[in-house]
Amino acid sequence: MLKIILSSILFVSLISCDSFTAKNPTDKDLMGKTWVLTNIGNRPTQKGVEVTLVFDNETELSGFAGCNYYNSDYSLSGENFSVWGITSSTDSCSETIMDQEANFIITFEGAESIKLYGDNLVINSNEIYRKLKFSKR
Repeated sequence: MLKIILSSILFVSLISCDSFTAKNPTDKDLMGKTWVLTNIGNRPTQKGVEVTLVFDNETELSGFAGCNYYNSDYSLSGENFSVWGITSSTDSCSETIMDQEANFIITFEGAESIKLYGDNLVINSNEIYRKLKFSKR
């Protein structure tokens, strides 16, 4: 009985390892999907405020930052990832949503690398909160 239990645990852990293995995403891995922000640094995003990221093609991305829509150019080469020319609409929301949006944009502008962990995407930045964590919708 113990062998069956241990074998089952080993089997399940081997299956789930893929979601913990980092890979350099390709444009094909990213495009055609909506990525939803779950964390800015170690802080979870505000409940009820969905921040999204969509890779529109091999050089442009867009999304919703919580209050405003944004778009930008990007570059992806291996794990190297950069974003520039972010433009956004200029709507105003509550102070807490605007604070989260500002932290997201500032951190996103400093993007340096990107990794894919199964259905989760992590963008490392040189700015304030250092990481943006997304999950695939």
